[in-house]
Amino acid sequence: VFDGRKQSEQGTLLPYTEQDVTCPINMYGKTKLEGEALIRSSGCNYLIFRTSWVYSDFGKNFLLTMLRLAKECDELKVVDDQWGAPCSADWIANTSADILKQMLSANSSEEWWKKHGGLYNLASAGTTSWCGFTEEIMRVADTFSLLGKAAPQVRGISSKEYPVKATRPVNSLLSTSLLSAHFDIQVPRWQKSVFDCLTAIANRTPLKPKIIPLRVMGDERGSLVAVESQQDIPFEIKRMYYIFGTKEGVARGEHAHKNLKQLAVA
Repeated sequence: VFDGRKQSEQGTLLPYTEQDVTCPINMYGKTKLEGEALIRSSGCNYLIFRTSWVYSDFGKNFLLTMLRLAKECDELKVVDDQWGAPCSADWIANTSADILKQMLSANSSEEWWKKHGGLYNLASAGTTSWCGFTEEIMRVADTFSLLGKAAPQVRGISSKEYPVKATRPVNSLLSTSLLSAHFDIQVPRWQKSVFDCLTAIANRTPLKPKIIPLRVMGDERGSLVAVESQQDIPFEIKRMYYIFGTKEGVARGEHAHKNLKQLAVA
């Protein structure tokens, strides 16, 4: 709902507060602002949360698009001159629910609404570009072996090199000071939310072990099963040690743990 031009006299980008004058530069922002106005004019009790750069571990969003492209490409070109704080839909939902729980537990809901009803920014802490966001996605995804290959090179480009139909603001940063003060909310750094989101994806993604022929005493008598994951090796893969191994191999098939990579010889 802003034009994205807010900055200090020195040119440093500044986060928008709830009191800043709105000036949407595309239809998306204009319709969001119209929705706010309709809610305010309705006369109901309300909480309006402004957010930006929302992503999730389901549906269609920037994070999932980058994961998909990373599996198909060796290089990703991503805009590096637009700034914001990526915000997890999961955190938005949980925070909204926590605030409503505060209302329900209040001695007087009427007094609670008088004190806390209104407009708030709800966004992650920190600052990054779309390119920086992508680099963090790739770093964490590679740790969890979600890509099935080496992470692609991420290269920053200008907005002019990636033309889109809708004009996008340079600055999408939002101050959450009011939110924290009213509801005692601890706002996470955007990197933590990215890690949590990719952890959720990793936890429901079946691990695909890499089976590599291993020569034991000059003969192919076993296989090397490599599982790259922060999780424990699942039971199904443990059974594979015996399926693919020889007695000699199984006898010394202890697990070796190093740098979040679990290797087991079978």
